[in-house]
Amino acid sequence: MLVQFNGPSEVDVSQRVLVVEDDRATQQLLDAVLQRESIECALAGDGREALRLLREEQFDAILLDLLLPNVNGFEVLRDLKKNDRATLSRVIVMTAAAESTFRGCEELADVHCVLRKPLDLEVLTSEIRSCLDGVETAAVNRWRGKVP
Repeated sequence: MLVQFNGPSEVDVSQRVLVVEDDRATQQLLDAVLQRESIECALAGDGREALRLLREEQFDAILLDLLLPNVNGFEVLRDLKKNDRATLSRVIVMTAAAESTFRGCEELADVHCVLRKPLDLEVLTSEIRSCLDGVETAAVNRWRGKVP
């Protein structure tokens, strides 16, 4: 189902991305990027809200910050691994955390990729598209080669 909105693009409501980010300005930026790409966006401000939304709704991809209040991104990944392992391959992790913070997190081996903050919006957009299309990119292959 396509919905026309003011602008040159159409929104394909069959493509939905969950953005899990506690910083409001980053949420707004990611929402704008997704809208520009004609992708529907749902927002969660912490891991607890993300897990609730993931139980109630279907998403084609997830943009996940690791350092979140209440339930952090690592716990979200562990929950997905336990309850919905196939979804891990549709997760794009976004983090400013030092690599030593997430070294040894086994669940990261199964995510689409990990992008470092500050985000390069061109790379982010490319990775979202490749994730939605089920295509592995050079960034994905580089990331998977780096997983401890």
